[in-house]
Amino acid sequence: MQPGNGSGYKQGTISAQNAAPAGVATTNSAVELDLGGAYNTVGIQVTGTYAVSALSVQYTINGTDWITVAGTVVGNSIEDITAGTAAATIAAAAVGIRRIRSAGMGKIRVTALGAITGSAVVTLVGTN
Repeated sequence: MQPGNGSGYKQGTISAQNAAPAGVATTNSAVELDLGGAYNTVGIQVTGTYAVSALSVQYTINGTDWITVAGTVVGNSIEDITAGTAAATIAAAAVGIRRIRSAGMGKIRVTALGAITGSAVVTLVGTN
């Protein structure tokens, strides 16, 4: 899939804290991709210069209520293929490529749940 072609790709910039973690994201606080249950894995690339807050990955099935990924068990974690580790969040100021399983999910978003300075450019790609 070429970047920008089809619904399996989304890029955006995070430069604000998400004041509504379980609901509609605050402007500039999240990058969201509609999965429609069609993708088994999502690739996440983070670039840019940002600090203070870690970035979190969230899913929704019903399109309204967002749940934050927790834990470091493979399959329920963000796999950092740059460092070869798994984590519950993307650490503050961390750039690189990650992936997470997404089978059966309606939407995914990467968001700043805490204060953030600078901006993180986030690219999401859904794959099977």
